[in-house]
Amino acid sequence: MHRPLPVLLSCVFLWTLAACGQKKAAPVASAPRAGDPSAPFSIEYRMITFFPTCRGNTRVKVDADGHVYVQRSDRDCPKGQDFSDPYPGTPKTALGPKALGHLQRLVVDGGFFTLAPPPRGPVSDGYREELEVTLDGQTRIVTVFDGARLAGWDDLKAALLEHTR
Repeated sequence: MHRPLPVLLSCVFLWTLAACGQKKAAPVASAPRAGDPSAPFSIEYRMITFFPTCRGNTRVKVDADGHVYVQRSDRDCPKGQDFSDPYPGTPKTALGPKALGHLQRLVVDGGFFTLAPPPRGPVSDGYREELEVTLDGQTRIVTVFDGARLAGWDDLKAALLEHTR
């Protein structure tokens, strides 16, 4: 006795598998470009203590126009907030194309978008530091705890903080 149904079902199954294999691969995101004026760029550094007060918490932001804003908490914060005040309305300074390009190159050359943050130790009662970078449509935050060293991250942080003096 001939059984065409199992053969037919096997053909349908194989055809379905073949069709699934024909899906287009998802596009791979391109690496951020340094120094491209059309690539939106901003960077923000935050140092936040784990103490019950936010006094001393500091943040520095360079916006897309190169304006540098600095805010340091000098009084206690409302509950649940990390900073006592918003950024000031007036920037501390403004960066030119050369300085912005330097920061962008540090992001790209230091591999910021692929950095593996160092593991958090078993006890962390000091502070955390964050760098948030947006470049060429990609945004990433990398956090380190209690002054941990991280190649690429450390150079970028130092270069950014140079503009706060």
